[in-house]
Order: sequence, then structure tokens, then C-alpha cells
Amino acid sequence: MMPMAAPLTDVRLWLSGSGLEILLILLGAVLLTRFAKWLKTMITQRIDANDAESDVLVRSEAAKHRHALAQVLTWTVLVIVYCISGVQIAARLNVPTSSLVAPAAVVGVALGFGAQRLVQDLLAGFFIITERQYGFGDLISIAGPWVPEGVIGTVEEVTLRVTKIRTANGEVIFTSNGNIAQVTNLSRDWARVVVDVPVPVSVDIGQVGEILRQVGREAFADDELAFVAEVAPRVGRAVRTALLTHPVEQPAGRGPGLVLFDDAHQLVSANPEAAAWLEEVETLHQAFSTELGIPLPEAVLFAAIEARVLGSRADAPAATGVRTRVRTRGGSWLLVHASCLRQADGSLGQTAVVISPAKASEVAPLIVQAYELTPREVDVTRALARGLSTNEIAGELHLSRYTVQDHLKSVYEKTGVSTRGELVAKVFADHHKPGLDAAIDGSYARA
Repeated sequence: MMPMAAPLTDVRLWLSGSGLEILLILLGAVLLTRFAKWLKTMITQRIDANDAESDVLVRSEAAKHRHALAQVLTWTVLVIVYCISGVQIAARLNVPTSSLVAPAAVVGVALGFGAQRLVQDLLAGFFIITERQYGFGDLISIAGPWVPEGVIGTVEEVTLRVTKIRTANGEVIFTSNGNIAQVTNLSRDWARVVVDVPVPVSVDIGQVGEILRQVGREAFADDELAFVAEVAPRVGRAVRTALLTHPVEQPAGRGPGLVLFDDAHQLVSANPEAAAWLEEVETLHQAFSTELGIPLPEAVLFAAIEARVLGSRADAPAATGVRTRVRTRGGSWLLVHASCLRQADGSLGQTAVVISPAKASEVAPLIVQAYELTPREVDVTRALARGLSTNEIAGELHLSRYTVQDHLKSVYEKTGVSTRGELVAKVFADHHKPGLDAAIDGSYARA
């Protein structure tokens, strides 16, 4: 039994000595890794919060650089922590590092040939960061031997080795920094708008150029640009709120219309606004004819019939009505509200139908059903229509920003759009366009 005691004692001594140190080294490496990632997250969130509070249209170049620098420093710290931990663990395992000098030289030469691409990536990433070629949030075009025509996307992450960008289609592309032959930064400091101005052939081109330069100097002065940049976010939010909560002013000041039906569902009275609305309602079949000479769409008649049936029930609540939506031939939406009136003795009277312009919030459910959006996609779209950014939507819905981007990609595909502005216009504001056009035409006519 005595020969077995010494090995067991040696194992216990090693576990209480070097083994415990190795465990502590591994635990320290894990804690340092988590702390570095947590610190990077706090720094980037602080940068994003400062940009959100500044009310600027685009992220500043300094913010982009700080964002990219935080990512690179975190990646560098993690590499250093892992390397030091590996060396310390090897020393605790009594690995003779001095005897590995000669083999390490041979392995280093072999790795120098085999890993030269890695060295090239690291050097290229170093110069990308120090020269501030691009940063987090920049819209860039990357060209290289693998894709000479270039790939356009938004930078989501920059490290010393790779650059991650997301295209407009939602695709995530990882590119080794050493493979980047040319980078075009499409969102740095300034942008250019090309405007085509048709002129007659006989006109003096030099005079036209001077006039255009003068107009450009007057229209784009620095103080005016600063004013537009300051008020644009507020005006955009106000217009978006108005479209989502109030119907657009209708031409000629037309208000709600009132239609009355008798107990036989015959049209007995209608005000001029109702007659005008009924003339514009789009129908699948020919409208019913009436003694008043007003066409009666089937949707309005069926709403009146349903309201009277509900009102005739013994268990009907005090306020019983039917609400439906119809579309005009011009493309706008109308809200039809039908309810059964009661006489002084409690008996049923005539059926009243009120026709008025529909709010965007009342039309949105129809559009959502038409595009077959999921409940989560509806939540993301509504938050987007309120002007929230991707990070704000992720925080409000308790999702990751990448999940929000995946939902947006699905919504884009279902609705056939490619930008946020097109999505909001198509899902929420298209039915307001006829009224807006008419209001604009009316304002020009009055002017």
C-alpha cells in the first residue's frame, strides 16, 4: 500500500498548487473577457445615446471613429488576455519553454509563409482605424479581387482582421481587411446631389452655368443649411404624427355625410356631403339605385342592415353600431359607421349611417392583412412609423437590433419597398395622397 501513497500525495499537492493556479488563471481570463465586452457595450451605448440626444441627421465622424475604436481595442485586449493566459498555463504545466526556442523558430518561419494573409489583414485593419477610412455606421462600397464591381453596405463592426457590413437586402458580409483593394465611403462629411436642368439648344451655356451657380449659392448658404438640419427632425416627426392621427383635409371642405334608412332598408334621406361620398365609393358590382337618384354601394347598405339586426335583438347593448371601411375610386379610405336610432318609447326608428374620411390608424389593420404581416412585424412597422431608430425599436420590443433588422427585411420583401420612407408611405400614408394633392392644388389656386 505504501507505494501508492506517494503518487496520490503528489497529485494532491499539484492540485492544491499548480492546478489551483491554472483554475484561477482560467477564471480570471473569463472574467476579464466578460468585463471587456461589457465595457465595450457601455461605451458604444453611450456614443449612440449622445447621438440620439443631439437631434442630428447623421452620426458624426468622431462618433463613428470612437465606435470602431472601441471594437478594435476590445478585440485586441481579448487576444492579449488569451495569449498571456496560455503562456501562464504552460508554465504551470512545467512545459520547458526554453527548449522550444529552436522548434518555435522553425514553426515561426512556416507560419510566416502560411499565415502571411493573417498578418496582412491585421496591418490593413490597423491602418483602417488609424487613418479613419471608415467607422461604425458608415455607408461604404468595398471592392476587391473577389468582387471587382464592389459591395455596398452599412458598417456594423470593424476589427483588426475583418470588417462586417450589412447590405440593403439585410445580408451580412464579412470581409478580411487584407482583401480590400478599394473602399468608397459614401457617407463621410458631405454628399452630392445631381440635378438635371433641361435648357434649349440655343441658350448660352455659360450664362446658364452662372445662373445655376448663383442660385446654388443663394439656396445653400451655410446658415440656411444649419437651420434646415436643426428643424428637419422636428418637422418630420410632426408631419408623421399628423398623418397617423388626423385625416387629411378633404377638397372643398367636405365633411362627414349622413344617410338615413327606414325599417325596410330604403334610403329616405342624405345630406349633400353623403351624396358626394357615395358617388366616389369604389364597388365591385353595380351600385343599388334609389328613389333619390343617389347610387348606394353594397358595403353601405349591408352596414345599415347589420346595424338594424343588431339593434333589434333583446340583448343588444345600449350603444350598438357597425363600423366598416370602404375605398374611393381616388384611392382614399372612408369610415362607415351605422347605428339604429330609437324613438322616445324605445322602439326602433330609422337607421343612420355616417360616412367620414378614415384616419390612418383605422386603415392600418386592412393594409396589414393585405401584406400578411406577422404580429411582431406589425409592432416593428408601427414603431418605425413613429420615427424610432433600430436601437430604440430593439429596446422597446426587447429584441436584439439584428432581430429587428431581420423583421424589417421581411417587411420590405412583403410590401415591395427598399427604404424606411417608402415603407411608411406605403403602409400608412398612401390613402392620404389624393387629399394632399387636392389641398396643394387648392392652395395654389387661392394664391
